[in-house]
Amino acid sequence: MLPTPNPPPPARVKRLEYVDALRGVAILLVVLVHAGQALTQPGLFATLARYGQYGVQLFFVLSAFTLCHSLAKHDHLTASVYRSFMIRRFFRIAPMYYLAIPFYFLLSWVSFWALHQSPFTPPDEYSLFKILCNVGFVHGLIPAATNSIVPGGWSIGCEFLFYAFFPFLFFGVRRQKAVLVYTTALAVLLVFAIITWSSPSVAAATQDSFNNTFVYYHICNQYVCFALGIAYFFYSDRRFSRPLVLVTGIIAALLLGPCFDWRWGALLTPLLTAYIAVTLLITVRGWDLNGLLIKTGERSFSIYLCHFVPAWGFRYFFRKVIPPEWQSDWIGAAGFVAILALSYFAASLTTRLIEAPFIQRGHRMTSQ
Repeated sequence: MLPTPNPPPPARVKRLEYVDALRGVAILLVVLVHAGQALTQPGLFATLARYGQYGVQLFFVLSAFTLCHSLAKHDHLTASVYRSFMIRRFFRIAPMYYLAIPFYFLLSWVSFWALHQSPFTPPDEYSLFKILCNVGFVHGLIPAATNSIVPGGWSIGCEFLFYAFFPFLFFGVRRQKAVLVYTTALAVLLVFAIITWSSPSVAAATQDSFNNTFVYYHICNQYVCFALGIAYFFYSDRRFSRPLVLVTGIIAALLLGPCFDWRWGALLTPLLTAYIAVTLLITVRGWDLNGLLIKTGERSFSIYLCHFVPAWGFRYFFRKVIPPEWQSDWIGAAGFVAILALSYFAASLTTRLIEAPFIQRGHRMTSQ
């Protein structure tokens, strides 16, 4: 963890550590889903791995929760506070993401040249417009650009859009009105769902499922995750919150399976997963958590951007070399471990060489 000018008190260190551990859980889930996609035969590993996609929603809840901590030391929102917040967020996200744009273009180009295929966007489908949308972090609002330049980039766009209006939410509600953030998020989700249901063009474009489509990726669909993270920050110390959250989380977990395969389920799964995420938050708070899991969480952003390469390499090797009759849950699990290990190693380098220096630069710029 990077040193800070004013070390936080022990209770805050403990809190950040358990959040980092949950980030570690989130990135394990994300890597799991892409490892499972290598298997062509149904099995227990492939079935469980597909739920790993909801690690992203865990990231969103944790992001909102920790951002509340970062702004809680300020009494009011001023231009200076907002500027400092956005500068730090920019230097936290942008450098690695901007490097990922040409990296995945070159990887796609080399893949097409050498193998005549690529799991990423084909080189001829790149455009200046799509690239500029990603550079400006507005690609989450553009169907053609939302997830087509950097693999998994939809979540980064969603996250950055949330950064832009989060300070206004936080200082506008505080404790007394925090429940309004969540209520508003449910209203936004309802309106978004109604528009989606009633749109013939959207329905025609997603005849089989809305999962992993522009509808699923949209900030209006995912906003409820951030809102629940904010609400949890303000109400986690209330005596009634723990049993209520635990019961809600269990119900959400039971509904997640049926909703996963339902065509319209993508409009509900972010909400359900957010409840599960908050259940994890309230459950593990105060636990002594594994140090490696915490370190994995600290490197989770780099792992997220890096892991697509070994995941695709494993999938290509797996399908080319291993006959379908040899495929098994054990081989899938071994591939997951290998992908995670390679991604962790790559992320250790990028964190030290790219992420950490730019994070420090953002802090220096806002502390002057």
